[in-house]
Amino acid sequence: MRVAIVVWDLNIKGGTQRQALELALALQKADHQVTVLTYLYDQKNCYEDICRQLTVRAVQVGQPPAPKPSPRWVSIITAPWRIVRNLFFDPKITALARLISDETQKESFDVINLHDYEVYKLAGSLRGQNVVWMMNDLVGVPPAYERGLQRGTLATILGHLTLWAARRQIKQIRQIVVLDNWNKRLCRQYYGRDATVVRSGVDLDLFRGINTAKPSGPIEIFASGIFFPHRRFEDLVMAGQLLAKKGVKNWHITINGSTARAHAYYQTVKGLIEEYQLTDQITHINGLPEAELLRHYAQAHIFVFPNHEQTWGLSIFEAMLAGCAAIVSRSCGGAEVLTDRENVYLVDPKSPDQIATAIEELIVTPKKRGEIAAAGRKFVVNNLSWSKYAQAMIKVFQAKGKAR
Repeated sequence: MRVAIVVWDLNIKGGTQRQALELALALQKADHQVTVLTYLYDQKNCYEDICRQLTVRAVQVGQPPAPKPSPRWVSIITAPWRIVRNLFFDPKITALARLISDETQKESFDVINLHDYEVYKLAGSLRGQNVVWMMNDLVGVPPAYERGLQRGTLATILGHLTLWAARRQIKQIRQIVVLDNWNKRLCRQYYGRDATVVRSGVDLDLFRGINTAKPSGPIEIFASGIFFPHRRFEDLVMAGQLLAKKGVKNWHITINGSTARAHAYYQTVKGLIEEYQLTDQITHINGLPEAELLRHYAQAHIFVFPNHEQTWGLSIFEAMLAGCAAIVSRSCGGAEVLTDRENVYLVDPKSPDQIATAIEELIVTPKKRGEIAAAGRKFVVNNLSWSKYAQAMIKVFQAKGKAR
């Protein structure tokens, strides 16, 4: 089978990029012919070891120049034009569509697998082809954590226009795949489409050759993810404040994540750390190289995933594989497959007090921490892998049916 894996940007390390590349590699190992197509490509900044093993075609190579910030009123005024442009003649989407067409002329693809944001807009230009969209997150609709911030008639009108545009494009897609039942419900609610749930994978050899025995000394607490408001890193910071107030000692928190895409949010989190006088106990790292990221997973005793209304959460399962005891928000997709107090500690979203309580219990009860960590690792090994993800996706690729 000849497969096109299409992802918008491969110039950053993120869950979408990792999932698309790991799927491509797993399919290639299963003797399928795979081509990865993208608009933006910077191999050194996007899982270089995986990229080197794949055939990648890109419209633009290298990091694009940073956009110049514009006043909010300019963004509001130009929003209608941006919506119309994105719907009818976005030049970047046109360029990527042309690249796909050039590759198709060499030899037609049996399936074109679009991954997550932006690339779903290609559906109209791919009519008649076997197009499967991996919908990691809802698009064309303000995310749930932002909807409550919108006010006024203009925002409402623009929201409806954006949704209308997304529905029009998504209508051309044959099959939609999601990672969890939460997104399956959203897909039906906003797009009127059924979706197939396929769980993501994990590289079970990720920590081969890496010592995952936890060091003595302070309990290392780790969180990782690109800074966006729905990551809720502030809840972890506030949990740290509660621990300090209670006199709980012997802990340190590291938050790893690029700040480039939501710098204002990062400044808010940084301000809280300074306000609570926790700069010695909470450290931020602005995006770790892959080898260093794995080392932090391996040395962490506890992993915290406070995200609210977050699809899946690959980092949860990577941390579990590394032997971390995980604390996970109930409003993320990964929580659907985990069992509270058996292989994870589940907490309500936006609940710093519950995070603090869970951390304290895991600190003062080493036996429980070890049991949760061991059960979590066993769950990942027994249930998740990139090969299983690829096998499930192949079934979707080969299923019969047209766009609905």
